[in-house]
Amino acid sequence: MATKRGEKRNIDDNERISRRNTEKSSEAEKRIRLSDDNVEVNKKSIEKLLRTNSQIISKLEVLITGQKNLETRLSGIEKKLNDDNKNNNTIDPEYIKVIKMNII
Repeated sequence: MATKRGEKRNIDDNERISRRNTEKSSEAEKRIRLSDDNVEVNKKSIEKLLRTNSQIISKLEVLITGQKNLETRLSGIEKKLNDDNKNNNTIDPEYIKVIKMNII
C-alpha cells in the first residue's frame, strides 16, 4: 500500500504540474493574443494619426499659399500707392477701396 500511495502522490503531483503548465501556456497564449491585438490597435492608431497629419499639412499648405498671395497683392498695392504719392502727392481712392475689399 505504501507504494500505491507514493505512486498516487506522484501521479497527483504530475497532474498538478501538468495543469499548471497548461494554465501557464494558455496564459502565455492569451498574452500573445492580447499583444497581437494591441499591435493591431496601435497600427490603426498610427495610421489614423498619419492620415490626420497629412490632412493638417495640406490645409496648412493652402493657408500658406493664400497668405503669400495676399502679401504679394498688398505689396503691389503699397507700391502703386507709393508711386502715386510720389507723382501726385495724392492717394488714389480706388486703391483704398481695393485694399479694403482684400482685407475684408
